[in-house]
Amino acid sequence: MTTDIERHIPYDSVFNFRDIGGYRTRDGRRIRWRRLFRSGALHTMSDEEARHAHDVLGVRGILDLRRPDEIESESDDLGPLVALVPWRKNFSVIPMPGVPGPVSQPLDEVYGRGPSGPRYAAYLERGASQLRAALRALTREETYPALVHCSAGKDRTGVVCALVMNVLGVDDETIVADYALSNLSTAKLLSMRDVQVGEGEDVQRLYGAPPDAMAEFLERLHASHGDARGYLRAQGLDDEELDRLAALLLED
Repeated sequence: MTTDIERHIPYDSVFNFRDIGGYRTRDGRRIRWRRLFRSGALHTMSDEEARHAHDVLGVRGILDLRRPDEIESESDDLGPLVALVPWRKNFSVIPMPGVPGPVSQPLDEVYGRGPSGPRYAAYLERGASQLRAALRALTREETYPALVHCSAGKDRTGVVCALVMNVLGVDDETIVADYALSNLSTAKLLSMRDVQVGEGEDVQRLYGAPPDAMAEFLERLHASHGDARGYLRAQGLDDEELDRLAALLLED
């Protein structure tokens, strides 16, 4: 496995594992490489990949955005990387206690199947306390280098990374482009989950990361709170914490 600075980490047993480093901000700085990673679920990770993530990439903190019942349904083992890192916490961004059936079903009923801007914007309300806690965790040095993940590593993870990148001053076009990189892992996701695609289904629309979904989410974020700082301030984070997030993730 490579130790060069690359965005995509070529793990065979985990989909959508990548670094959000290198992006420029509006003031000309860059996000530091090897500080914040994003991925899909980790329970399929091999022992070799876990050692690489810990020893070479330096991962020390894991933010798991899945629901507890989702974690239980996917595996009774969180994977070998969790055993190596000193810090892991679950932040259930879509809390729906007492709702039977698949995790996505209640959202599907309201917003339709597949990713969309309104669906992502609903996370801001439904998961406000958990988003606040997750972003607050990223203001602490001991969390880093950090890995943020959900199940597919594109929806909840995409929203959290979008909030982080917006706080850092990355422009919307770049945030959308980073989100859309998840489409490179769609085929692997379908294969690993043995998803049967229905006749006439738009695979990328239902299972991928359509750029317009993130673009509309950002539009709604701007309309409702101005930007991610405005949203996070409304949830109780202060400017000192948000400045610390920037200090931890941006090059000098």
